[in-house]
Amino acid sequence: MTSSVVSADGDTDLRAAAHGRAIDKLGARAISVADVRELPWNGPLVIRNPAADEADRRLLLGRTNGGRYLTLVIEATEEPTTWLVISGWESSPRERKIIEG
Repeated sequence: MTSSVVSADGDTDLRAAAHGRAIDKLGARAISVADVRELPWNGPLVIRNPAADEADRRLLLGRTNGGRYLTLVIEATEEPTTWLVISGWESSPRERKIIEG
């Protein structure tokens, strides 16, 4: 599964991919592959993951087309425009505030 987003400056093309175990984790939280694919098209924010020791993990905060707020843990890959989806959940009230700006 792959999806992409172009940043506001038009210079960055980020791709999010999820496979196997991550899709199972998302499904357990009622997050579909379609939900994940929608986030990049709805102005997501990518921020540092304060809970991660690894510098290559970030949080992608965004909304689905239906307005559902989701937070995904994403990890950098060797390809600079590709990020691997590790996990995800319904955004917390704090994460929603960040998304809403």
